[in-house]
Amino acid sequence: MTSYEILATSIGLLFCFYGAYTDLRYGKVRNTCSFGLIYAGVIAQIVYLLSGHTGLSRAVSVIVLGGAIAFLSYWFGILAPGDAKLLWGISMVLPPSLFQSQRAFISFPPIVLFINTFVIYFLFASIYLIVITPLPRLKEALKAAFAASKLSLSYLSRRAIDLLFFLIFAQTAYYLIAQLENLIGLHMSRFATITLVLISFYALNKILGKLGPAKYWGYAVLLPTLVILLYNSFPNWLSLLKTFGLLAGVYILVYPFIGSFMLSLDSFGFTKEIAISELKEGMIPAECIVEIRDSNGVRYEKEAAVTSRSLDERVIVSPTPEGISKEQVELLKQLADKGCFESFNNRIKIQHPIHFAPFILGGVISTILCKGPFYVVLIGIWR
Repeated sequence: MTSYEILATSIGLLFCFYGAYTDLRYGKVRNTCSFGLIYAGVIAQIVYLLSGHTGLSRAVSVIVLGGAIAFLSYWFGILAPGDAKLLWGISMVLPPSLFQSQRAFISFPPIVLFINTFVIYFLFASIYLIVITPLPRLKEALKAAFAASKLSLSYLSRRAIDLLFFLIFAQTAYYLIAQLENLIGLHMSRFATITLVLISFYALNKILGKLGPAKYWGYAVLLPTLVILLYNSFPNWLSLLKTFGLLAGVYILVYPFIGSFMLSLDSFGFTKEIAISELKEGMIPAECIVEIRDSNGVRYEKEAAVTSRSLDERVIVSPTPEGISKEQVELLKQLADKGCFESFNNRIKIQHPIHFAPFILGGVISTILCKGPFYVVLIGIWR
C-alpha cells in the first residue's frame, strides 16, 4: 500500500476503535464518530479517484450503493443507525487495493465488510453461547440440531444436485457474459457481473421451482448444454471440483446443523422472557406479535423473527434496533389488560442488548489481514 493508503487505513481504524469504545461504554456510536467517518470516506474516495487507484463508476458505486446497503441494514432491523453509518463510512475509507484479490469472488467493499463483520459476530456468539450454556442444555441443543437438520440421503442428494447445478450455471453464465462484453466492447465490474449471474440463476430457479420435484428433469435437460460450454471455457476442472467439495461441506452438512444448534442456544443466551406488564421503552423484542383477523374475530399470535417486520400491517411489534416505542409499550399493555394475549400468558421474549461496533472493528481488521473476504484465506489453504 502507498503511504496515503496506510494513512487512510489508520484513520479508519482509529474511528472504529473510538466507535467500539463509545458503544461499549455508553451503548451507542456517537454521531461525531459515524458522520466524521462518512465525511473522511467521501474525501478518501475522491483522492483514490484523482490518484488513479479507482475509477469513477467504482467510486460512485461504493458511496451510493454502500449507503443503500447501510440504510437497508437499518431498515430491516439488522443494525442500529450508528452501526450502519459506521459500516458505510469505513467501507469508503479502506483503500481499493485491499479488495483486489483474484481469489475473491466478491470484491465490493461494503459487502466484503458486511460478510467479515458477521463472521466475527457469529464466531463470538458461538463461543459465548457454548461457554455459558449448562451441559444438560448443550446436550439437548445438540440432539435438537441433529433432529432438525434432517440429514437423510434424499435431503443430501437434493442439496448436492442444487449446489452442483448452481456452480456449473454460474461459471458458464460468467463465461458467456465475458464473451458478450468482448463482442460489444463493454466491460462491467466484477460485482456487476456476479450480481447479473445471481439474478439470472434466481430467475431460472423460480421458473424451474414451479415444476416442483420435476425441476430436476429441467436440470437434466440444461446440464449437458452447460457442461459443453463450460468444458471449452474452464480448463481447470480440478479447481471447480475442490470448490464444490468445500461449499458442499458447508452448504449441505455444516450450515443446517449449526443453524439449528445456534437457534436452540440463542433462546437461552441472548433472550429472556418477561411479562408484558414489565415492558419498558427501548427494549428490543426477540419475536413478533401478529394480529390475525378471520371469521372468528380478532386474535393475537406470536411468531419467530430475526429482523424487523414493520412493513407488515398485521405485525404490532417486531425486533428493531432502536427498541419499542413508548406508544407501542402502552398499546401492548392495554391489549394485555383486555386479555388479548392470554394464549401466550401475557409474556414476550426480549433480546439482551448487543454492542455491535466492536464486531465491525473486528470485521475491518479481518478484511485488512485477509485482503478481502475471510474465505480468501480458506481458499488459499484448500488449494
